[in-house]
Amino acid sequence: MNSVNQQGLSIQFLPASSLKPYQKNARTHSKHQIRQMAESIRILGFTNAILVDAENQIIAGHGRVEAAKSNGITEVPTIRLDRLTLEQIRAYMLADNRLAENAGWDKDILTIEFQELLGLDSANFDVTVTVCRHSVKDATASIRSIPLHVMFSETVKIERLLKAACSRSY
Repeated sequence: MNSVNQQGLSIQFLPASSLKPYQKNARTHSKHQIRQMAESIRILGFTNAILVDAENQIIAGHGRVEAAKSNGITEVPTIRLDRLTLEQIRAYMLADNRLAENAGWDKDILTIEFQELLGLDSANFDVTVTVCRHSVKDATASIRSIPLHVMFSETVKIERLLKAACSRSY
């Protein structure tokens, strides 16, 4: 078991099989989303540790653990939050998932980011890695076919843009 201690947090690599899902986890992950996470982990590596309690029960990262298992990864990075009470853990689990949903997008910056990423010619980089399996060229053609005033109107959510870029996978 390797560990790294930084600013009071200790990252430990634990067997994925030793981690126990929280039975009352309100967050769900579709098979499609697990595949997206697995592909992201495969290409970019594990960039977000799993949060666990003193008994290795998962606090945050249920989907990432499933994605890691589907990739054949046997050990995953974890951070143990043993200072929290059961009530704090339950509240954190809900807040962690809900607060991310409350975030928005800066549509101007998002447009620039998509344009720059979609313009990359690297065969090793696929901007759609967490959205679909199509190539950058396919995604570029799909996104460019959507008028900007429609793409970023207040009534059209960013998910529509991403689904349009990968329409064959939905």
